Amino acid sequence: MIGMGAMIGAGIFVLTGLAAEIAGPAAILVFALNGIVTAFTGLSYAELAASIPKSGGGYAFVREVFPDRESFLMGWMLWFAYMIAGALYALGFAPNFLELLHVYDLVPAPEEVGAVALPIVPDLPLAFVLAFGAVLGLVAVNAVSTAASGSAETIFTIIKVTILVVFVASGSRPRPTRRCPPRASSRSRASTGCSRAARSRSSRRWG
Repeated sequence: MIGMGAMIGAGIFVLTGLAAEIAGPAAILVFALNGIVTAFTGLSYAELAASIPKSGGGYAFVREVFPDRESFLMGWMLWFAYMIAGALYALGFAPNFLELLHVYDLVPAPEEVGAVALPIVPDLPLAFVLAFGAVLGLVAVNAVSTAASGSAETIFTIIKVTILVVFVASGSRPRPTRRCPPRASSRSRASTGCSRAARSRSSRRWG
C-alpha cells in the first residue's frame, strides 16, 4: 500500500487539466504512454526489491553494489529529492483544497481570500499557511510511530485510488465527439503534454 501511494503523485490531480489544455483529447493517449513508462519504472524497483530485500529503497540498492561514497551521496540525493517533492505536493494541495472548500461555499474564492499577517511575514498567502500546516501535520504523524505513518499512508492511498476510480468511471461514458475538437496538431504540443503528464507520476519510495 505504501508503494502504491508513493507511485500516485500529486501531479495527476493538479496537472491533469494542464495536460488536457495542451494536448486536448490526446491527453488520454498521453497518460496511457506515461503509464507504460511508469510500469517499467515500477517493475525495475520490484525486481531490485525482490533481489535485495532490505529496507532503505534506492539507498539500499546502491549500497549493495557500489562503495560507501556512492551510497552516501545517493542517500543525501534521496533526502533532498523527498524534501523538494514534499514541498511541491504541499503547495499543490493547498490551493486545490481551498478551491474544494469554495465549491461547497465554505470559504470565499481563493483569489478573494486575503493574506495572513504574521509577525515575521506580514503578507503571507493563506495557501502557503495551509501548505505549511499540512507539512507539520504529516511530520507529527511520522514522529509518533511507524505504525501511525503506515496507517495514515493507507488511508490516503485509499482516498486517492477512490477519487481516481470515480473520476475515470464518470468520464468513461460516451461523449459527443464535437466536444473534443483536435488540439494537439503538432508533435511539439503532444510531446509537451507528455512531459506535463509525466510529472503526475512519482516513484519516490520502494522497497
